[in-house]
Amino acid sequence: MMKTPTKPGLDFVYDLIHRCPSAALATHSVAAPGFPFATSVAIAPMRDHRPWMLISRLAEHRINLEADPRASLHLIDPQAQEPMSAARTTLVGSAVRVEPSAQERARFLRYQPTMEPLLGLGDFAFFALDWTSSRAIGGFGRMGWVEADAAPAAMSAEQEDALQAELAPLLDAQTQWLGCDAQGVDLLTANGRARLVLPINATVDQWRTALRSATLR
Repeated sequence: MMKTPTKPGLDFVYDLIHRCPSAALATHSVAAPGFPFATSVAIAPMRDHRPWMLISRLAEHRINLEADPRASLHLIDPQAQEPMSAARTTLVGSAVRVEPSAQERARFLRYQPTMEPLLGLGDFAFFALDWTSSRAIGGFGRMGWVEADAAPAAMSAEQEDALQAELAPLLDAQTQWLGCDAQGVDLLTANGRARLVLPINATVDQWRTALRSATLR
């Protein structure tokens, strides 16, 4: 008897949010009412698994978001060779303007360092997608809707900074620390972003062991 494929879960969605450097953003068009407007955006994940974007006030999608915050983000496995068989997901929610703390700004720039010069131009602002559900596709017949965790296990900025200070020195010269959250750690390798999933609220020893034994692709 053929086994029924299981649908992807929340960890599947988190993995794509944390590994994808960019996504397709769809908004409600102001210039062409009634039509969706899609564009590419650079994203960075925060500790609560919300993707953040830095958007110019001149951008068409920012004009759209300020008129109607409802939006979706489509993410696809950045290492996939074939788009139609790739792991992918579409997040659905509302894009809200956010004012970053110093730690959040630094985290965003670790993921998107080339965007730092834009911060000095004065017309760029941060937006976060408050996603409520996601249509996740993990392969043929493996798909379904995944609801966002209303209260994901939290890690404070101070905890993240402390872990970075202790664990980043364990990385080799070809690997950079990006960020961590209560479910895992994000790294930058020669092949792009990589994510190590850890038990919720893992101990420092568990983090250390995972980093030392990791085989990153």
